[in-house]
Amino acid sequence: MHPKILTALTLAVLGTGAAHAAPTNPTPTRAAAQTTPTVLQQNLLTLIKAGQAMEAETQVKQAEIEKKYQPKVAEAKTDAQKAAIQTQFLNEVIAYKSYQKQKFAAIKLTEPSVSNLRDQYIETLNSDIAAAQIVIANPKPTADSKKKFAEQLTKSKNLTLAVRNGLETLMKKAGFKKQVLQPKTK
Repeated sequence: MHPKILTALTLAVLGTGAAHAAPTNPTPTRAAAQTTPTVLQQNLLTLIKAGQAMEAETQVKQAEIEKKYQPKVAEAKTDAQKAAIQTQFLNEVIAYKSYQKQKFAAIKLTEPSVSNLRDQYIETLNSDIAAAQIVIANPKPTADSKKKFAEQLTKSKNLTLAVRNGLETLMKKAGFKKQVLQPKTK
């Protein structure tokens, strides 16, 4: 596996992209003016904060994986060695994606629209895992495996876009400003 492919695949497979909003703390006057958060607002905050925590964790994990495998890739001499390293790498990515699925599935949400958004995100993880499994099963890509891999990446990309759009829609519905985790003032 080429180091650029390793980095690109790490970014593609490990990138969560679930949370793009930066947290802010309400000012005392703003907090006093706010009413009790709605269930939608509470559930969105829970999901966004979990996504942000997972994104930070993923960045650390990505760096760890790159540091671990880039030297191995550079030292590999034969195709068999490269395939073995690729398989190790992808198995580690799959394990991490499975861990992410468990973490997100464990988030307690009561608002159906937010639960659906979380479930869509879990589907992106499933698609990422499926893409990695295709590569493991076909260390020497065939026309069919390339097609299946591309289909999974497209599916994952489309699901990620749907999650991002769904999050934005729910944030607007909850009265959150874009990029801010507090309700709009009236």
